Parts: sequence; structure tokens; C-alpha cells
Amino acid sequence: MPKTTHTTSTNTLSSLNMVTAIRLSKAVMQLVGCSRSQAEQYIEGGWVSVNGQVIEEPFFRVTTQTVTLAPNAQLTPSEPVSLLVHKAAGVSMESLFIGDYLNPDMRWVNDITKHTPLKRHFRKLTALLPLETEASGLVLLSQDARVIRKVHLDEERIEQEYIVEVGQELSTTQLRVLQTGTTRAHSPVRYKVSWQNEGHLRFAIRGAHLGQVEELCQLIQIKPLSLKRLRLGRIPLSSLPMGYWRYATTWERI
Repeated sequence: MPKTTHTTSTNTLSSLNMVTAIRLSKAVMQLVGCSRSQAEQYIEGGWVSVNGQVIEEPFFRVTTQTVTLAPNAQLTPSEPVSLLVHKAAGVSMESLFIGDYLNPDMRWVNDITKHTPLKRHFRKLTALLPLETEASGLVLLSQDARVIRKVHLDEERIEQEYIVEVGQELSTTQLRVLQTGTTRAHSPVRYKVSWQNEGHLRFAIRGAHLGQVEELCQLIQIKPLSLKRLRLGRIPLSSLPMGYWRYATTWERI
């Protein structure tokens, strides 16, 4: 869709002087000469300021305030976004949406995308391949129906990588049981396990469900001390700090 720009002789659209408050979208319609949908798109795109403050709500009421359209304002399609979050242990998936994670202040300073954080980026997000409350690590949230559909279709094939603290050395027999993934009471599952370093195991599991790693550790009667997800498919946690988030890039594929 081609970009559309409404230009005016000055950046400031108007200093309204009305007794009755009107919606910001209506004010922009009157002042720019655009349709309602275009006015809402300008506002939700972060292009409109009221008394110098960016307002992203089309229903915001204005009276005597100065309404300003950014000089570089453009009407571009509202593209859905996907967010990658480094969740801390003890934070439930539900808490991600009501806590301090999803706000512009917690965006990773090294995020390489050119997105300007907008309120609409934190709405209608779906948590994909959720993580246990007691676990830390990479979480994917998305508004993009294509991403959501892709993950649901490929869920059993997506490999997830975990680092598990076991706090002790395993015997050769214990490690072999984990590597084969089978006992008399359990059938094989699709995963690989190896030593990451002393006291920590690395699991790479396809089609992992909540509680999967703990179930595997129960094969050798060990309860994990900590659990951290380092990778979702081809997307690594990398150096994203705990408690922060970044936008997924257009070229990242899970």
C-alpha cells in the first residue's frame, strides 16, 4: 500500500477553542482534511501530539489544546509485531502482561529494529510456547497471525534449548538413561542431553510441553534446581538482559 502524507503550511495543526470537548480523531479530521480511519491511523501511529505530548488514543478528548501532526507523518499499514522477552524465574506468563515487562522503558538498548514503541504494540499479544513460572529465559509474544499460525502448526517440530542446574554429578548410568530417554515406565521422547558444565545439563527438545524437563529429570530421580530456556527454534536468547524485551526482526524465523 502506498504511503499517504497530508501536508500543512506549519507543523501545528490548530489551537482549538471550543466549549465542548471532541474526540482527537475528529479534531484531526477537521484540521487535516482526512477520513476518520486516516485520522485514527495517524494517532495510533504516534504522529499526533496534544500540547507537545504524543497521544495514541483516537478517543482522547480535546478542547483548547494545541494539536500537532509530526512533519514526517505518514499513513502506513499498521503492521503487527512480535516481542522477545527474557523472563525471570518466578514470573508467571500471565504476569508478563500486567507487570513491568511490557513497557517502553524495558526495551533492550541494543534492539536493532527501527520500531518506535507504541501502546498498540503491547495489546492483543499471544504467548507462544509458554514457559514455566519457575523457569527463566526466552519467551515469544506475537500479534502477527502468520507467526501464531506457523508456531501452532510446527509446535511439535520446534526445538527448544534449556540449561538445567542439577547441582550434582551424574553417574554414567544416569546420564545414559537421560540420553536414551527410556525406562520401563517411560517411552522415548525426542530430545538430546549433554553436560553444559559442572552441575548443569543442556537439553534440546522438540515439541517440549510445560513440565517436560522436570519429567525427564524424574527418570533419574533428580529435581532441577533451576531451568533456563536459551533458544526457541532458531532464535537465541543471546545477550538480552533479564527483565528486558526487544522486537523480533523481520528475518528471524522460529
